[in-house]
Amino acid sequence: MLIKKLLGWQQCDFASYKMVAQRYGYSAESAPDYIEFMINYGAKFNFIAYYHHGEIVAAVCIDNGWLVNDFKNNNKSIVGLPLPVSGIVLPMRRDVFCCAPFKARCLSGDYPYSLNITKKFSKRLEAIAKKIPDFSKKTQQTRRREIKKFQQSGGAFIDISTISADVLLDSYDALLKKRWGQGVTNLAMNQAFFRRFQHCFYGDIATLNGQIIGIQLLLKTESVRGIFVDFINIGYDVTCEHPLGTMLMWRNIERVAELGADVKYSYGFMSGEYKKRWCVPRLLSRVIF
Repeated sequence: MLIKKLLGWQQCDFASYKMVAQRYGYSAESAPDYIEFMINYGAKFNFIAYYHHGEIVAAVCIDNGWLVNDFKNNNKSIVGLPLPVSGIVLPMRRDVFCCAPFKARCLSGDYPYSLNITKKFSKRLEAIAKKIPDFSKKTQQTRRREIKKFQQSGGAFIDISTISADVLLDSYDALLKKRWGQGVTNLAMNQAFFRRFQHCFYGDIATLNGQIIGIQLLLKTESVRGIFVDFINIGYDVTCEHPLGTMLMWRNIERVAELGADVKYSYGFMSGEYKKRWCVPRLLSRVIF
């Protein structure tokens, strides 16, 4: 803690962190509500704040030396929740001149006044979903033709908010098992999360003859820094003859477009060939020392 004090940071409590986050903004990774949920499930986080002329102008949640929910932290206090780990927004006033006393490799955005947060030496790319006009007319027509064919065969897309948290979790767990061979870990904790934050899940899910057969789980977070939509995972019935994954991703790009032009829709890290078709890369920032 001595080094932190020398750099101008002081210990603070969760209430102070939450106040700063609400004032200056956050992403899903740094959202105070999600952090509070993890604390209630035993997470031992450390909170520090940066002061300027007696005013708190930045606050950080640290998990075993790392910025909370940073992908590179191999010793996270809580794992298995449907939270992103690849585009953390710091609750910080934009003009704060400081040195970050924590480890981080997955920071979203620029911090021009921070002495040691930079995109230099960073190799990690965040996958930001393309907007509808970024796709060719032919691609748009193909996607809509696939959806029309699916609907004509008894398929439908329904808003995720229309089903209960328990039905959502049970269906999501079952479809992950069908798609990946492994379902949701720590079901009891996730049940509590889904019930508490059901209103934060966004987009459409796929049904066929009234049965849920595809879920692309999206988490929507809003703060003064904007609207963040994060693609957590996707599960679907692999025996279905229709291209469920492709249709769901297209449908939800359309749904996210309804939120406005400035929304940030992230697919996580820029990995996998399919993301080259659906996303554009954006270089992440990191703490260098």
